[in-house]
Amino acid sequence: RVVLHLSKPFQELAEAFLVEKLLQRYCGLLPVPIYLNNNREVPVNDEPPPWRLDQSAISPIQLKKRSLEFAQGFENYFKPLCTIPVHPTEESEAKGLLWVQDTSTYGTSDNRNITVFVRNMFISSDVRELLPIWAGFVGGVIESDELTPTASREEVQKDDIYEKIQRQINEALIDGLAKIASEEINTWRSILKRHNEALLGAALCDNRLFKMVADDLKVPTSEGDLTVPAIKGRSQNKIYVSIGEEGDYEEVIFRALMTPVVSGIRYAALPFSQRYTELFGGLVVKLGTKSGNAVVFKREKISSEEQEKLQSLLAQPGQQVIPSRFQPSHLPMVLIPDRDYQLKKRIESEELDHRISTGVLSLARIYTKKIQGETAAYFYINLDSPLIQRLLVTEGEAQQQIANLLRSFTLMMGRHHDEELGTDLSEALATFSEAVLQLI
Repeated sequence: RVVLHLSKPFQELAEAFLVEKLLQRYCGLLPVPIYLNNNREVPVNDEPPPWRLDQSAISPIQLKKRSLEFAQGFENYFKPLCTIPVHPTEESEAKGLLWVQDTSTYGTSDNRNITVFVRNMFISSDVRELLPIWAGFVGGVIESDELTPTASREEVQKDDIYEKIQRQINEALIDGLAKIASEEINTWRSILKRHNEALLGAALCDNRLFKMVADDLKVPTSEGDLTVPAIKGRSQNKIYVSIGEEGDYEEVIFRALMTPVVSGIRYAALPFSQRYTELFGGLVVKLGTKSGNAVVFKREKISSEEQEKLQSLLAQPGQQVIPSRFQPSHLPMVLIPDRDYQLKKRIESEELDHRISTGVLSLARIYTKKIQGETAAYFYINLDSPLIQRLLVTEGEAQQQIANLLRSFTLMMGRHHDEELGTDLSEALATFSEAVLQLI
């Protein structure tokens, strides 16, 4: 017989409900009955784990209920949303239960937790590496007779058996999510709603998972969060992606057309869009790159005299005017930064020498060394715009006033101050006001 005496600050540890919860967690799989406070009628570990139940003798509804209750006993912070069984395979005899957590997650969330029992004995409640790295919203309990505890019995050895169980859990999770998607529509919608961003990244790790969620997950756009099929449907089978800040210059034309632009700097949005087009067709257009701009703005030929006039009236050093035609016609021009040029300037900045490792920075500079040109931004001029047509035929001071208005208006629509691009929002507002005053 062992008697423990607790000092006053720790007497709450002897509360019956707390001791019972701990016994249920740590001794829940022991074949020996554990009794508490002389209660000899019902042992605290009387309830077997779901995988030990005779499933032919229990209804699916009862099995689901008991699985959720079991999961709640091992989930520290969140309520389980649904459960997924782990069955033995030819490669591994491990068995257990996984669950999706009923909480909202982000791309960087990692709430993985796996409790491991070896030969009925509790070993650890944080063997999270058994779960795939993308499953930051999943918890579980695994029972195995083949895993080998470390000498301290606080962890398991990461040997061949460990890796087999990793693969087994990955397969069980993919198959389980697929089954939920096809058989439990409401639960599947809840999973998508709570873990949309995390699943964007997860889908890139497994093609089967990607195909499962491809049409249902939403990516952030200038028109709100939308599914990729919805984006393609509104953009003639294209996916326009901005790789600048949200609300940047290149979004102006698409805001006018009510065409969604994917925010490429948000977690997994760009690679998810690219993978979608690789598998299901379509075209990703990265705005602000030469190839992307060529898709959106078809260059038009004008006389050298008109080209020089537009360049002198509208552009500043480091900017280039390109005549084009695009919709809507009432949008006279659009300023598009050269994102490749911006990347090159940023990577070649001496400030990064102290913030990024030499090896990584060297690799990045090998790439940016291939980027040619010194143009920071392009003014795409809409030759179909009545304002541009009026500008080209006007002479003298009135012509310069119209040019000042157009340039200021374009800069204000971008809503940004950027010295590298030669854009100053405060100066644009002042110029706009002055030009209006002169006209009236």
